[in-house]
Amino acid sequence: MTQRLTTIAIAAVLSAMCSEAPLPAQAAGESLTSYPALPRSVPYRQRVFGNDVSDPWRWMEDAKQRAELTTWMQASSAHTRAQLSALPGYPALLSAITTASRAKPGIYQVSSAGGRLFFGLIAPDANQPVLMVRENGRDRVLVDPGKDAAIGTYQTSPDGRFVVVQLSKGGSEIGASYIYDVANGKRLDDVLTPMWSDQVNWADGRTLLYTRMARTEGKNVQEDVTLYRHVIGRPASEDAPLLGSLARTTVVVSKEEAALPGSDVGSAWTIGVIGQARPDSRIALARTADLVAGRAAWVPVADYEDRVTRATVHGDTLYYITQRELPDGEVRSVDARAPKLSASRRVLGGGGLVLKEIVAARDGLYVTALRPTGSSRLLFLRYGAAAPVEVRLSFAGAIGNVSAPADGGSPILSIVGWLNDMQYLRLDGGKATSVGIGNETDAAVVAGARLIEDVATSKDGTKVPLTILAPSATFAGARPTILEAYSSYGSVAAPFFGPVTLTWVRRGGVFATCHARGGGEQGRAWHEAGRSRNKPRGQEDVIACGERLVALRFATPRTLGAWGTSAGGTIVPPAALARPDLFRAVTASVGMVNPTALDRGENGASQFAEFGDPRTAEGYEALVAQDTTMLVPKSRGGPDFLFTVGLNDHRVPFWHSAKAVATMRAAWQDRHLALLRVDDDAGHGVGSGRDKTLALRADMYAFFLNRFGQPGFVKP
Repeated sequence: MTQRLTTIAIAAVLSAMCSEAPLPAQAAGESLTSYPALPRSVPYRQRVFGNDVSDPWRWMEDAKQRAELTTWMQASSAHTRAQLSALPGYPALLSAITTASRAKPGIYQVSSAGGRLFFGLIAPDANQPVLMVRENGRDRVLVDPGKDAAIGTYQTSPDGRFVVVQLSKGGSEIGASYIYDVANGKRLDDVLTPMWSDQVNWADGRTLLYTRMARTEGKNVQEDVTLYRHVIGRPASEDAPLLGSLARTTVVVSKEEAALPGSDVGSAWTIGVIGQARPDSRIALARTADLVAGRAAWVPVADYEDRVTRATVHGDTLYYITQRELPDGEVRSVDARAPKLSASRRVLGGGGLVLKEIVAARDGLYVTALRPTGSSRLLFLRYGAAAPVEVRLSFAGAIGNVSAPADGGSPILSIVGWLNDMQYLRLDGGKATSVGIGNETDAAVVAGARLIEDVATSKDGTKVPLTILAPSATFAGARPTILEAYSSYGSVAAPFFGPVTLTWVRRGGVFATCHARGGGEQGRAWHEAGRSRNKPRGQEDVIACGERLVALRFATPRTLGAWGTSAGGTIVPPAALARPDLFRAVTASVGMVNPTALDRGENGASQFAEFGDPRTAEGYEALVAQDTTMLVPKSRGGPDFLFTVGLNDHRVPFWHSAKAVATMRAAWQDRHLALLRVDDDAGHGVGSGRDKTLALRADMYAFFLNRFGQPGFVKP
C-alpha cells in the first residue's frame, strides 16, 4: 500500500486556545472589520433551468483575470491577518500552539519490506517530515525533501531495495515521483511526472505502475488521468499507457475517470481501479506478468452499479467489499481467472457490521468495520474458516493503512484515538503486537480531557452521532466551542490525536465532531441520505448537533462556532446561514462554497456523482441548496465568517471563497464579518509545512475567540 506522510501540524493542530482558567464570555464588540474595498462588480445574468441567476463576480473564474483577483484577495488577507495578530492574546496563542506541536517527534506511515522498516519522522524543530529507514536496529534518513518541498507519498519495492517517493512544492500536491536506492540513499535518474499523490504501485522489483496526469493547468485537470508502466532505468518518455482514457484496451475509460493501480504488491494479479470522487469504483483485473511485459490484457470485473468499494487478491481469488445487496457491505470472493461476480460467494457480512477495508495476508483476511462515531473494529478470517474472530487492540480508535508486505511478511496497521497517540501494530494469525516504533501518548497532554459520545436528534427524527472532547472538571457557564463536520463521499470522521486540540480542552474549550449524513460511518444508507439532493439533511444534522451542544450546556449561541473544510463547505456554511441565531461564527477552510460552478473548475466533472451535475435540472437544483453564494441573498443575515484558501489549490478553486466573501459583503455591508485569509504558497492543505499550518490555525482560532468575546481576544 502506498504510504502518505502528513505533517504533525496537519494531524495535530486541529485546535484552539483560550485563557488558562475558564472565564465568562464578554461582548465581542467591533474589534474586527471586513476589508472595506469590494472587488469589481460586473453585471452577469442568466437563466438556468428556470432560475434567474445574478453573478456579478463570474469574472473571478476567468484565468485571464487571475492577477486582478489575487491582488484583491491578498490585500483582503493582509487586512485580516493584521487584525488577528494584533489581538492581545494572539502571541500567547501562537506560542502555545507551537509549543504543543513541537513537544516531541512525530512518527508516521510505518511499513516494512526486505527486512527493513520505513517511516516518516518530523523532528520537534523541523517544518516537514523526512523519510527514515531502520535496518539492523539503526535509523537513518533516506529522503529529506528540504525546505521547499514536501513528501506526498512513498512506496517500497517488494524486496525493499528501492523506494519511490512523490514530492511536491507549494502545497499543490501535484509533483513528480523519484526512485531512491535504499542501500545508499542515492536518487536514480528516473522521474515520473506529473503525478498527484498516492497513485503508484510496484509490479515487481524493477517495474512500477503509476498514474500520470495529462495536464496540470486549466479546466478539469483530472481528465485523462491514466495508468502507465515504468521500468527502472528506461526514459519515462517510453512509458506506455496501460489503463485509462489514453490507453487502448478492452476496458473503456471515459475522460472524467481516473485509472489507478490497486494496493496489492507482489501478487500474480493486479487490480485496476477506475473511478471518480465517489465511494464506488469500477474494477478490472490483469495478470501482473502481462503488465510487466507491457501487455495490458485487462478483464472487466465490476461496474459502478456493483457498488464495489474495496478489493484485494490472494492467490487466484479476488476478495471484494460490495454494498450492492447489503448497505453495510459484505465480503465476497470470486475466481480471478474467471471473475464473474454472478458466480461469487459471500465470505463475510450481514451481521450488522459496516465494513470498510479489506487486506489479504498470507494467513487470512483482515477486515475493518466501523462504529457510528468513526472508530474501528478489526476482524480476522482465516482462509477456509466459517466465521471471523475479532482482533484485540489496546484501545478503541481509528485503524488505518493496513497493508500486507509483498515479501510475504505480516501486515502492519496504524491505530489512533482521540486520547491515544498513533501506534503501529504487526498482525500475525489474528493477533496484534507492536512493531517497536510509534508515538507514546503523553499523559500530561491527555490529562484533564474526557471523551463523550452522544447523539443529536435531527429535524426528521434521525439520530446523529456526536463526538465531544471536553474538560474533565465540571465548570459553570458556556465554553468556547467548535463544531466540525465534513460528511461527504461516504468518508468517515475518524478519531485523531491532536496535542493542541487537547491543550484547548485542558484550558476549558470544547471540540466536537458531527457525524452527519453524507459520511460513511453507518454504511451506504447513511451516505446516500446526505448525498447530492439530500445534502440539506446533512445541514440539518449539523444544526441538530449544534443544538445538542447548547442543550448539554457546553455552549450558548454566543460561544458556538462551526468549521467546515473542503466538501464540508456544502453543509456547514449553509447550516449556519439557516440558523444565525445558533452559530456565532464560521470558518470555511478551502471550502466548496460555490458548487453550482463545479463544471467550471479544475476538478469539476469528477465531483458530480457526490454533489450533483450542474448541467442537468435535477443536479443544478441539488447544488443550489449547497451553494453559499446562492443562499446568502436568501438568508436573513448570518454569523460572522472567515474563509481560508491556498492559491495553489487544485481541488477546490480559490475563487469559490472569493466569490462568497464578495457576495456577503455586498449583501450585508458591515452588519456581519466576511473575512478572507490567503496563503500564496499553499494548496488544499496537504503538503503545507508545519509553520504555515500553525499560523493558519492560530488565525482561525483567534477569529473564533474574538467572536466569542473571550478575554485577551477583544481589543480594549
